[in-house]
Amino acid sequence: MVRHPALTCSGGKMDDLGATQLFNRSPFRQMWGRGGAMGGAMMRTMMLVRTRVFDFVVKHVFAMFSCATLLGAGAIILWNLHNSQTQLIFRLAEARNIDMTSALSVMFRDDVKKLLASAANPSPDGLRQLPESLDLSKRFLKILSGSRIAKVKIYSLDGTTLFSTDAKQIGENQGENAGFLQARSGSVVSNLVWRNRVNTFDGDRFNVHLLASYVPVVEGGRVVAVFEQYQDISDLVEQIDQSRVEQALVVLAVFSVVWVAFVWVVRRARGTVDVYVARLENVNHRLDERVAERTKELRRSEERFRSLSDMSSDFYWETDRDHRFTLHAASDGDEGASDHHPFVGKFYWEVQSVAADEVACKIQRAALDAHCSFRNVETKRRMPGDRDMCVSVSGDPVFSQDGAFLGYRGVGRDVTERRQSEERIRELAYHDQLTGLPNRTLLNDRLTVALADAARTNRFCAFVLVDLDQFKVLNDTRGHACGDRLLQQVASRLGENTRDGDTVARLGGDEFAIILKALAASSRDDLQQQAQQAVERLLSEIRIPYDLGDTVHHCTASIGIAVSDGRDLSIEDLLKQADLAMYKAKQSGGDGFHFFDDDLERSAVAAAALEADLRVALAERQFTLHLQPQVDFATQEIQAAEALIRWNHPVRGFVQPNEFIGQAERSGMIVPMGLWVLEESCAILADWKTRPELSRLVLSVNVSARQFQSDDFVAQAMDVFRRTGVDPRRLKIELTESVMADHPQKVSVAMSQLKELGVTFSLDDFGTGYSSLSYLSTLPIDQLKIDRSFVSGIGQGARGLLICTATISLARSLNLTVVAEGVETEAEAHLLGDVHRCDLLQGYLFGRPMPRQDFEALCLRSPKGRQRAIRSIA
Repeated sequence: MVRHPALTCSGGKMDDLGATQLFNRSPFRQMWGRGGAMGGAMMRTMMLVRTRVFDFVVKHVFAMFSCATLLGAGAIILWNLHNSQTQLIFRLAEARNIDMTSALSVMFRDDVKKLLASAANPSPDGLRQLPESLDLSKRFLKILSGSRIAKVKIYSLDGTTLFSTDAKQIGENQGENAGFLQARSGSVVSNLVWRNRVNTFDGDRFNVHLLASYVPVVEGGRVVAVFEQYQDISDLVEQIDQSRVEQALVVLAVFSVVWVAFVWVVRRARGTVDVYVARLENVNHRLDERVAERTKELRRSEERFRSLSDMSSDFYWETDRDHRFTLHAASDGDEGASDHHPFVGKFYWEVQSVAADEVACKIQRAALDAHCSFRNVETKRRMPGDRDMCVSVSGDPVFSQDGAFLGYRGVGRDVTERRQSEERIRELAYHDQLTGLPNRTLLNDRLTVALADAARTNRFCAFVLVDLDQFKVLNDTRGHACGDRLLQQVASRLGENTRDGDTVARLGGDEFAIILKALAASSRDDLQQQAQQAVERLLSEIRIPYDLGDTVHHCTASIGIAVSDGRDLSIEDLLKQADLAMYKAKQSGGDGFHFFDDDLERSAVAAAALEADLRVALAERQFTLHLQPQVDFATQEIQAAEALIRWNHPVRGFVQPNEFIGQAERSGMIVPMGLWVLEESCAILADWKTRPELSRLVLSVNVSARQFQSDDFVAQAMDVFRRTGVDPRRLKIELTESVMADHPQKVSVAMSQLKELGVTFSLDDFGTGYSSLSYLSTLPIDQLKIDRSFVSGIGQGARGLLICTATISLARSLNLTVVAEGVETEAEAHLLGDVHRCDLLQGYLFGRPMPRQDFEALCLRSPKGRQRAIRSIA
């Protein structure tokens, strides 16, 4: 509150002297001189009365206003406190009631189902006499008697009260009840009600507050009934009412003390504040006068440069009210520069170096005529040397003090480099940097458009996926530079041999994709014929030799094709189908194409399901080992066995290895699976070591190429030997020639390390691979294993007999033992065992792969008993 200096006296009161001084300095003095003594006395009396009234208002009205404010604040705080406590107690009671109601609905769900089934359309009396209703009454009375639960009701979906602990209410219809309707829709709702009388488990209660909760009874994902429960919360309401009075008294006492202290402090400070306010008012008045003078001087210059201060620029400009340039200069002040002086006296669209189209000129002129500010309007200028410059211009209208339009002023910036960078970024974002073809992002956009066009025009779209064959070999042998040149030339050929409306893109690596748009066909065969012709042309172009600088390279490709009418497939599905078809073409040897069909999808789904089952089988130990004996034919003694994995699927039963080994190889599951086989085999050998009748046996384990070539296989094997305590001399690892095909030096080192521990090696399927003899001379092989394809039919003089005898002779000369597998007839056993002295024979003639217990029992029998047992098994 600002007071007049003449009103400020000790104690904040005005005496007669102060009033007189005010009178003498006021305009009323003139009235005294003109109106006489009576008029002056009257005016003086009025001034004194006004001063007294003003002082009274300041002292007493402020005190009353502050008291009322504090009382109002106290009432608000008290109301909020009471409301929060009430809501908290209500929420707790509601949560407890809902939980109890939900628990009862679950506990008596079967009884509710029976009640619903029995209450087809009976009368209220019939509902009360239902055995299910009577049984529910007894059970509820037994469970809820003495609790806060006052009443329980069950409604059908039409609102009929099927059951109530108050039998009088059975048969009533609550179909219009809001709580019932919300619960029937699947929600849980509660509300607070008051009853002057209610029938409970313990008799009638009077003047009670009840919390009613409606809970849906859900069966099979749908609501079949509504469960309602009333909880007596009268004691909680009484506690709230009692606490309300106590809180009111406390708040009133606290705010009374605060108000007294506040009024005392305010009155003490008011006198001091008034003095300083008066002084500050005088100072502020003088400062306002000085500021007003300075403001007038700075306003004109501030208006001119305010719009320019926030913008960095390369040049600035001004126009008159007709929009002709009056100034166009570089920011460094060189107004005579050659690229600025042609603007003065002209419209910007009249300057020859400005490249502006007619539509843009009309839009810009309309904005100028409307006297609108504009920012970052970009135009192009033709600079000397036929160089284009992109300019960003901003401007503000200028007005006089009386509001008349004077023209524009603004700035401009050269944004050519930024615009070029943005175009380069856009190019990199949507195109492959090596080939310049669209990348995967732009391909997806164009494929979306192609599918939409196909659906709109009733035509077809073909998606072609191209993968170069043996591209990795070129990269590894000739280097990535040669590989990049090949990719560039392939991209060029693909682009030259497709239609203008089609899209050729590079997905990454050696994969390309082609979108063949708008294929018109009357049938599926006609459509495939069109796509086949285009793909065969591409394959022919790809087969033409490539000049890579220092070498000529021959290349082929595997192509997968998927077609769509734009309605039945998404982009992801189309890409997946083309990928499956491409891999089918690659599995067929490459240099060809394959259309997607349903068999491919079924095979892919089956392979994915099989892989998932394999992971579960490995985690749940569904695999088991079967052992097949290897027999010395001369003595009929079992000398060794081969451990073969079997899968005991919980649904399919025993699954043969040829059904899942291939998928395990492709998915990488063969590595953990092979490690499990090695651990189980070593555990069996460790157990046999403690049994003299079995300790002499050797156990052969098949190890895949992928597992054996892993960097940590030797370490894993040594860890298994240590944990199981096995004698490595009793373990034989069977390897195929594919193990030696890649990294033979690495394989030789691993075999030597295991050989030092006593492990022996057998070359499985001998003669079915390539370069077999070179392996025998360089690797520490102990045994050759003749493949069953050579053994089958040798009793009829087949050429396989010559291969078997040659293999046995070769092994003898190299001090290697020989095992012939697949022996199924006495003639085959006689020729291999008696005639050609093969060391060990293996096959169904001597025993099928069998569980460990059966194999051990077979080993403990005599040779004659063993033969009888084998015949009985066969």
